[in-house]
Amino acid sequence: MLCRITIFLPAHATDLLQKCPSSINPVHKPVHASSIFIWSFPNPSSPRLAPNHFCSKPSLYNPPPLPLFVSTDPCASVSCPKYQVCQLDASRQASCRCSDHCERRVAPVCASDGLTYESLCAMQVEACRSRRQLKVIYQGKCSSGVNPCSALRCSEYERCEIDRGGVARCTCPDTCEPVVRPVCASDGRTYDNTCRLELERCRSGRAMHALHHGVCGTQDPCATHRCPYGGVCRSNGPGSEPRCDCPHCSDEYSPVCATDGTSYNNECKLRLEACEKRLDLRVQYIGLCKGCENKHCPHYGICESRPNGEAACTCPRTCVPHNDPVCGIDGVTYANECEMKVAACNKQQFVTAAYKGDCGRSPGTPERTGGAGKGVAWRTQRGESSVKEIGLKLHG
Repeated sequence: MLCRITIFLPAHATDLLQKCPSSINPVHKPVHASSIFIWSFPNPSSPRLAPNHFCSKPSLYNPPPLPLFVSTDPCASVSCPKYQVCQLDASRQASCRCSDHCERRVAPVCASDGLTYESLCAMQVEACRSRRQLKVIYQGKCSSGVNPCSALRCSEYERCEIDRGGVARCTCPDTCEPVVRPVCASDGRTYDNTCRLELERCRSGRAMHALHHGVCGTQDPCATHRCPYGGVCRSNGPGSEPRCDCPHCSDEYSPVCATDGTSYNNECKLRLEACEKRLDLRVQYIGLCKGCENKHCPHYGICESRPNGEAACTCPRTCVPHNDPVCGIDGVTYANECEMKVAACNKQQFVTAAYKGDCGRSPGTPERTGGAGKGVAWRTQRGESSVKEIGLKLHG
């Protein structure tokens, strides 16, 4: 098993760490497969972090280090349903996501959506990604070359299914994920989540929609205010005016395919795109759009899946008109960062922001931010010091 250990040390101590033999763990012994000890050191006054025997006997260092117990495998205690796997996001939080790995064994099945899948596993993976209930109608390829569902028009919340005789019909979803994210609907009832609301609408045939997230009857001004295009309602409490803001998103990589055929890094990024450009976008299925799995789009390009299943790189088309100028490394002033990315993509040139503001102005001292290969602020009991993140690979 290959363990990756992250150690935070003062930046000037990296040369000492590099002197340690690769066979010695300079942190703590023994290293177990599921957990390790990481030591954090106060910033020393001298440039030398520890004596020469630090590599073999770190516990002799004076003042003593502060032990912190961490888990190296957050997925160790997570049990995922069938056809899902445990993955870590950017903050090392564990969650179950759809697997995309199936055995290389061709055993085609005809599914209830009228499509042929190369195996039962492939069908289950697609069901997981698209959040649909798919069933095997029979083993082997679907008999007709034409999908019977293509000629049937179902309502917004219905799904098309075919029976063993090849007859297509519209049905409501069978189940919803057991997730509690209450929504208040226009019928005055609170539903566990949006899926439950859509399921009730489909089964009853009543025209209703979500008014707001949360339990009905709350006093928050956002309780009766609905934000279009993926916006988020915010208020300053009872009596204040509700307002719609675009969501703030993390860089978590949990790709989704939108109804416009575009892949987004996560569902929040999709809602951000819809909000900023006032587009009606929804999640079509979990994962990259078909064809985009191995497609890399340079210079801020976006991968789009065409109706024929082919993937193509396109440039962002529009930007929200707001004045937040940036000076590009090409010496051109752009109205905002989005306009810079559009120009870079159209010209197929590498352009990034040198600093905020017009290129004609003096940028002053640019603000330094943490990132790969840079020092980041780290507070210890003795104050603050610049540190560097170092990764060690140990066999455990």
